[in-house]
Amino acid sequence: MGRLIRLTVLLVVLVISAGAVRGLVRGTIWLNMTDEPSGYELQMSAKKEAQRSSTKNALKQIGLALHNYHDLYDQFPYGGTFAGDGEARHSWLSFIDVFIGFYFDDLRWEEPWNSNHNAKYFRSRLPFTYESPRLPLPTMNADGFALSHFAANQHVMGPNRGLKLKDITDGTSQTLLVGEVNSLLQPWGAPTNYRDPMRGLNKDPRGFGGDNDPGGVMFIFADGE
Repeated sequence: MGRLIRLTVLLVVLVISAGAVRGLVRGTIWLNMTDEPSGYELQMSAKKEAQRSSTKNALKQIGLALHNYHDLYDQFPYGGTFAGDGEARHSWLSFIDVFIGFYFDDLRWEEPWNSNHNAKYFRSRLPFTYESPRLPLPTMNADGFALSHFAANQHVMGPNRGLKLKDITDGTSQTLLVGEVNSLLQPWGAPTNYRDPMRGLNKDPRGFGGDNDPGGVMFIFADGE
């Protein structure tokens, strides 16, 4: 009788154990098949969205500054200024600094941007306007100058050239004004910080580029949107 009881108990334990194993297997299969994102994935998604929003805000600030400049001078700033002998002077980003709250006390516009007198200004990072938070890019170059993650469309703001809105015949809502770059980064004070969108997007290191996810390359258009 004692053996029968022990055998019955053993069978019950085996049945319970088998049921638990089946439940565990079903649970494992469900976890492997579910499309529910993990907490880490949700956290990373929220982080990317916040970075994308910050980049969008930076571009909007740049666009607003450029339009304020246009309202005052009746044209967009030169993409870069160069002296008659080809000496590089200043960038379009330098001309709009006052409209984003970065004021030069005694910048010498007749000297190169990186002259002994001027260089100190361009070692300052402007992370909320001239950098793209969503791109993992350097912010300073080897010489200690702050880099820009945005460049101008050279057909609107090029060397010693800045168009008026009325000169943009393709339509301001169809014309790229400023966009992200992810290679061959220029200091924001350098007067060569413009590119040709005809090189394509994410195709040429000398062209515009963002990331390779569905976000692509972010731009502000000539109408400010």
